[in-house]
Amino acid sequence: MDRSSEKGSAWVGYTMRAATVDDFAFIHELRVSGLREHVERIWGWDDRDQRARFARGFVADAYQMIVVDGRDVGAVSIAWSADDVFVADIEIAAEWRGRGLGSAVLGDILAEARRRGLPARLQVLHGNPARQLYERVGFEAIGETATHVAMRLAPPGTGVCGVDDHRAG
Repeated sequence: MDRSSEKGSAWVGYTMRAATVDDFAFIHELRVSGLREHVERIWGWDDRDQRARFARGFVADAYQMIVVDGRDVGAVSIAWSADDVFVADIEIAAEWRGRGLGSAVLGDILAEARRRGLPARLQVLHGNPARQLYERVGFEAIGETATHVAMRLAPPGTGVCGVDDHRAG
């Protein structure tokens, strides 16, 4: 899948490929890099425990690798159903964060959800700055636990979660 998205005047072009079991270590390292400080603040961090938890839940088929210039730079896990799309995981390599890649990937996922007329859901750890991106594109908090915020973005035209289709005519 070849995707290109624009952020300001800078283009970020990427492709996606199916993940394999060989991508386990890379995806785990992406998660450590992106989530460790947030997990550490909430529960504390134990490398062995975190790796074991990830290994127990890892299903390669659930992931797509994000590729830029022939190099893996991220991973995404999305669950599509008849009722919605659940963005389970978006991980971007540290050197690509803040450059529009995560926004481009999320934007493409949300465009497909809109095309299908589906709401999108996700959850984010308290304190994770990714929440700012999610709110910027229209996600709203719909629930909260001690550790996470559940968020939802309704399809255009539903008027749910502050997202409404204001087309004239």
